[in-house]
Amino acid sequence: MLGLILCGGKSGRMGQDKGELKLRGERTQLEYSIGMLQKLCSRVVVSVGPKGSSRRELPEGVEIVEDVAGVEGPMGGVLAGLRVASALPVMVIAVDMPYLEISHLVQLANRRDEEKQATAFVAEDGFADPMCAIYEPACLPLIEERASLGRFGLRRLLEAADLERIALDRPFWLASVNDPDALRKARDELSGQAD
Repeated sequence: MLGLILCGGKSGRMGQDKGELKLRGERTQLEYSIGMLQKLCSRVVVSVGPKGSSRRELPEGVEIVEDVAGVEGPMGGVLAGLRVASALPVMVIAVDMPYLEISHLVQLANRRDEEKQATAFVAEDGFADPMCAIYEPACLPLIEERASLGRFGLRRLLEAADLERIALDRPFWLASVNDPDALRKARDELSGQAD
């Protein structure tokens, strides 16, 4: 399985690179995300915006892929990941999900249905969360078709896909950190957790 970290957002509301946030000890969110995926995936890549920064310090063996040009939002990263995966499934996580733990990714991998186009957790709003999901190679034609039509929403894509949905009792850990207030809250809740 290919592990893909979505790290190409502009971080406009946060005002800083979310991959560089430190919420658990001295490790950055990007380092934390890489560490989790390396335990489950044979290969890990980090998606950055088109012509994104390749100056990131990454562990040996972790590669950068540029989001597909002209494909807006996270779909550009997912599409790039599926294209470089060489027919492997792609486990996708967003770098700004501080509550995500390895046990959640193990659950996702264990519930994966390779006969479907994707496997995803159901978020608090009842929709499948595209930012912590497994996209199968069979999903690539659907993503390419929707991208060609200018339909870049991953949530809508998952609604149209043949999807394995994983219901959760407490989906709060799917929350992302998008602004300084959410960052303060996450730091308070995660303080003292080194990993």
